[in-house]
Amino acid sequence: MAKLHMLKSFTDTISMSFVLEGDDGIFVVDGGDYTEADYMLEYLRMLGGRVRAWFLTHPHDDHVGCLISLLEGNDGIRVDEIYYNFPTEEFAVSHEPNQGSMTTAQLYKRFYDIIKNRCIKAVRVNKLDEYSFGNLTVRVLHTPNEKITEDVLNNSSVVFRFETKGKSLLFLGDLGIVGGRELLEQIPEELIRADYVQVSHHGQIGVERRVYEAIAPKYAMWCAPEWVWSNRAGKDAGYDTGEMTTPVVRGWLSELGTVRQNYLAFDTTQIIDL
Repeated sequence: MAKLHMLKSFTDTISMSFVLEGDDGIFVVDGGDYTEADYMLEYLRMLGGRVRAWFLTHPHDDHVGCLISLLEGNDGIRVDEIYYNFPTEEFAVSHEPNQGSMTTAQLYKRFYDIIKNRCIKAVRVNKLDEYSFGNLTVRVLHTPNEKITEDVLNNSSVVFRFETKGKSLLFLGDLGIVGGRELLEQIPEELIRADYVQVSHHGQIGVERRVYEAIAPKYAMWCAPEWVWSNRAGKDAGYDTGEMTTPVVRGWLSELGTVRQNYLAFDTTQIIDL
């Protein structure tokens, strides 16, 4: 039986990290922030220390920082292949020069340096590509479009559709409004509909309601700390005192009538049998 692990953030930060145990090995989606690297290291060692394929949605440090830190540290973790599609560095830097703990240019340099230095096979994916790993099929439903010049790195998110054991999972990354519209316009409805959905952009200011209506998920996976889930203006502030749209998105998914369960990363590391 395949198992999906949605990792809790042990530094209480915004982060996205999934590990899939499949018949053909271990697979990771994003991995989270730099600060999550130690926890991911121990988690992967517990599962054997070898990652068959690592999938990245977009070049924000809360999604790729963990991978960069792990591979720079050379801590005995083996990664066979990385699947990704980032906007060109020139485009990314011109629209979003700074982020998190470093500049976008620094993130790009560190990412490409580790691929070169560790001799890792890096596969640049294209829309509608399909990859098979035993009983796991991965389809690419969205890739960067440099004609989109708003919220550029979030809207560049690669959308991956995983299919295994008769179950379908949609990873939206941090896809925004424009990218979500593009997804609906360009991808057949049957590929968008999925059993599980990773709620975009940690549940706030992501895709529009109609994207979730098209997905019609049975299960929603929230990569959000409690203070984002509750829209707190600060970690000690009251419920719904901030400027995030998480409560609105929660309402959308509740009103769909299809969602049987919300998986919350801040509760604990969630292990889902597929």
